[in-house]
Amino acid sequence: MADSITVGGDGQLRNVEYILLAEFDIDRGAILKHQYPRPTGADDSHLAELMLPDGAHARESDWTMFFLNQKAPDASGKVAADGPPLLYVLNLVRTKHDKEVRRGAIVKAMAVCTRHRFIHIYQAILMLALENYYRAPTEDTLAELYKSANQMDLACMPQLSRHETTILR
Repeated sequence: MADSITVGGDGQLRNVEYILLAEFDIDRGAILKHQYPRPTGADDSHLAELMLPDGAHARESDWTMFFLNQKAPDASGKVAADGPPLLYVLNLVRTKHDKEVRRGAIVKAMAVCTRHRFIHIYQAILMLALENYYRAPTEDTLAELYKSANQMDLACMPQLSRHETTILR
């Protein structure tokens, strides 16, 4: 089995590990509102800050990328192999201007967390899902994205060896 695809507790292959949703609240700041299908184990406030970067309200939309579960090397320079896997996170933040709300805009961000290095393949589905969330702000929207992303056939995605990855860097 490819190292970028994991098997869930239900025996299903997973392309995506988590779907995250963050919002900006005028009184509380950046908050992580949803983690689907379960919590990531990372600090909620830190995730919310990564998903809603400073100045996001000044743009209609923006993409950011970050990593979860990074492992620091020890004194000898080796990275431990145990623990949770490195996850690549693709995040879309959108600002919808609305004169009816206190701040004049509603800012939300949705992210896909995956073991796949080629995270750009999730851009289109993430744009649609965030737009759907603005219309129907429920966890069901995240569940639909999670299910759809995990049903994608990624068999044609390249699985590069460590040597090939090093050459491309």
